[in-house]
Amino acid sequence: MKRVSFLSFLFLILLHMSAFAATSLLYNIFWGPFRVGVAKIQIEKGYYRAITYTVGLGNFFYPYYAEWTTFVDEKGMPVKSEIYSKHRKKVRKKVVLFEREKGKVVYQKVLPKVEKPEVVNATYPLYDELSAFVNSFSLDYHKK
Repeated sequence: MKRVSFLSFLFLILLHMSAFAATSLLYNIFWGPFRVGVAKIQIEKGYYRAITYTVGLGNFFYPYYAEWTTFVDEKGMPVKSEIYSKHRKKVRKKVVLFEREKGKVVYQKVLPKVEKPEVVNATYPLYDELSAFVNSFSLDYHKK
């Protein structure tokens, strides 16, 4: 039990140090007993990056690669997200701009072809999936 607590403590310290140095997290993805994918999350000052890809049987049945980069401000709020994915021969890329001052989000597909940007009114604070995941580490889940 003490070993688990120490490792948890060490993990939290590494996460809080991410403002000063890079932190990398590695997750293996299983389907039952089979390892079918890998997810890597890199936390740097100024951006977060998640890379996911299939391995082994997952790569045989469903070859997939994705890279999600979120550029953040000094508070960890998203400024811009770039989402790239490749499934077999289908390549997709999207760009999301967070215009906090205007209360808008601009969403645009750029691959396989450039499409007209979609502008959505939004209430801030607002996170994308990656910045929400990284910022959830600092939440106090015991606070009432």
